[in-house]
Amino acid sequence: LRRTKQASNMRGVWLGGGGAGAGACVMRGDSGGRRRCPVVLLSFFFLLWLVESGGAGASCVPRYGAGRYLLNLTVEGPASVRPLLLNVPAEVTFPSDGLEGGAVVGFHGWHSNPWYYDALANLTNMTSRYKMVLALPFGTGLEESFYCCPENVTVDECSDGTRLDASSRACGWKNGDAADRSDQFANVDDIAYARQIVEFLVSEVCVDPAKIFATGLSDGGAMTARAACDAADIFAGVATMSGGLDLEICDAAEPLAYLEFCGTDDGACNVSSYSTYDTWVALNDCGDTNWHLTYESATTKCRAADGCDGGSLVEQCLVAGLGDAIPGHDRSGPIVPGTTYVPQAATNIDSVKYAFDKWSSLFPSKAWPDNPAFDGPYDLLPADAQAQAHEEAQ
Repeated sequence: LRRTKQASNMRGVWLGGGGAGAGACVMRGDSGGRRRCPVVLLSFFFLLWLVESGGAGASCVPRYGAGRYLLNLTVEGPASVRPLLLNVPAEVTFPSDGLEGGAVVGFHGWHSNPWYYDALANLTNMTSRYKMVLALPFGTGLEESFYCCPENVTVDECSDGTRLDASSRACGWKNGDAADRSDQFANVDDIAYARQIVEFLVSEVCVDPAKIFATGLSDGGAMTARAACDAADIFAGVATMSGGLDLEICDAAEPLAYLEFCGTDDGACNVSSYSTYDTWVALNDCGDTNWHLTYESATTKCRAADGCDGGSLVEQCLVAGLGDAIPGHDRSGPIVPGTTYVPQAATNIDSVKYAFDKWSSLFPSKAWPDNPAFDGPYDLLPADAQAQAHEEAQ
């Protein structure tokens, strides 16, 4: 099949078989007495033109506009239907620069649910600010708890973001670190669930597949670490928050940006934080054990490995005196009723904001110089501002 297109009036003439004789037909324009194309053939050629000319058929059309949705996804395996809380901000655009057009998948902690985790981590506001889609999966409960809400609490009540389930029926994740709850996950494949979520985000919401990240708290942090190992091909980077998981055995298919945040009083993550960091230094082919300090406050220190493959990121942040929590994000009250909750130190790093900023460094703005020179304190300022700054410094 050969096609010619006249740009002046978008008149297309397709020729095949016997040339301008019996096999030819005129799509539109001045046809004179020439034969018209059959309707089916016209439809075929119109669709072909749309695809080849960059028309509507050549780009993804989102099925979900701005809004918040509670959906059910079909996942392969015995637990075939899993819910998903989806937030598409009005600010999101496809495609675009930076993190815009990307997505974050957030795994809640044990005893928790997506609404509570979202309120605690401020993820809806953060993804809206960075113009990204937010997908919040639901863990699996030992008893019937489809939406991970406490017993006798409705979904509407649960969605206020304040409800935790401190009972034994609480939801969790099959992350490889839950042998004591093996019956709870006998028919669960949370990696397949994560893959189905990413496939949905790409095909139905038009998210850029190169800009999908994962994060999680506590048991969800461990799930995030497991996803980094078993699904590195679908995530550009992850950030684990207080998620303890021994990753000495990890079969990541390719490098990704790995960030971990751990409190020194967290009995889960602080026993595996260093081994996990070392594992990803090796997986991302960082070359040696050299590292540099990336963040420091009175209560927080972060370090990043040097020389990682393709500029990939491996970073570890430790927060003094912090337990099972998101650094920089206070809970509304204690996890266990009747206990006392002590607010975090003001100098704790805001781990969520820090993670988003680190992820953004993987997709720098086109306005940023490729190789900015930091020879002096004013070199990134406009020329006139540099001159003024130098003058004032004198």
